[in-house]
Amino acid sequence: MFFSILVKAFEMYNAHFGFSCSPFETTLDQQFLFLSESHEEVIAALLYFIKEKKSFALVCGDVGTGKTMIVHHLLGKLKPGSVLPIVLPYPGVEYIEILRYIAQVLKINPEGKGVLDLTDEVKAVLTKASLDGQQVVLIIDEAHLLSIGSLEHIRLLSNIETSENKLLQILLIGQNEISHKLRRRDMRQLRQRINVNRFLSPMSPSETIEYIDHRLRVAGSGFDRCFEPSCKKLIYKRPAGSRAA
Repeated sequence: MFFSILVKAFEMYNAHFGFSCSPFETTLDQQFLFLSESHEEVIAALLYFIKEKKSFALVCGDVGTGKTMIVHHLLGKLKPGSVLPIVLPYPGVEYIEILRYIAQVLKINPEGKGVLDLTDEVKAVLTKASLDGQQVVLIIDEAHLLSIGSLEHIRLLSNIETSENKLLQILLIGQNEISHKLRRRDMRQLRQRINVNRFLSPMSPSETIEYIDHRLRVAGSGFDRCFEPSCKKLIYKRPAGSRAA
């Protein structure tokens, strides 16, 4: 009974504002993507990172600034067949589990194998991929969840290379805590390897309103049809411009 009332309420809400769908669901639907100036700069930097086959990239941002949305946007821009992305969605596990996941994506059977054997097999597959003209990019979302030990192992993964180029590019994307971890003295070797380092800034007041208007228009309405003009400053003040996706 409760759920039927709730559904009816949502239907009335959408009908009142002229929505064809809910405009502020926390999904990764790319039609709702709004790129602020900071988003565009970060995406350009990441495309440069991949094109130039750099070793490490780091993107930091506060909660809700659109980091995961950017990952999915970036994936859509990669050329199929020439770039193989390995997206690690949850890195808060032991390094051996991370390595096994990488191995599985590369079609390596990880059963019964330790770190050294798996690393050798991963290197062999990456070497063949490179000879075939394919880049492999490891994308670690929520990278702030990585332990210090896992970060050090991932640094060692970046040692997989030939005399000409790196065989595995690594992109770390996470909340600002990842920057704090990398400032540790024992993380200086990894820190020095980061070629592209970007911070995803919150949106400006004007971008915040443009973002809201964009999502409302995708849903079939618009800012002026849903809000009074006088409430713009209050709307920006409440989330401090942090919501971006």
